[in-house]
Amino acid sequence: MADSPDSIRDRRDGTAPGVFVPVVAVSPDRKTFQDLCFSYGVVPVLERKPPASWPKYVKSWIREQGLTGEFAILTKRPSIGNHQMEILEL
Repeated sequence: MADSPDSIRDRRDGTAPGVFVPVVAVSPDRKTFQDLCFSYGVVPVLERKPPASWPKYVKSWIREQGLTGEFAILTKRPSIGNHQMEILEL
């Protein structure tokens, strides 16, 4: 099962050693989502349809989870083309 937002905040607040930086993996595929549940430090999110704007989606998701920070790094692997990385100011 995926980490709950409470467990993300708990680790961010220092209940685990070191600094916890959540890796959020969004996928439309249920099997991928379930497989990611077994990856340490990964918060899987099941989204059936891709959002119209990934930057807006990321900022909204972070706000909904009650997370804070100055920036987020958005990486994408489109079905065709090169991998992409974008730094988003929060």
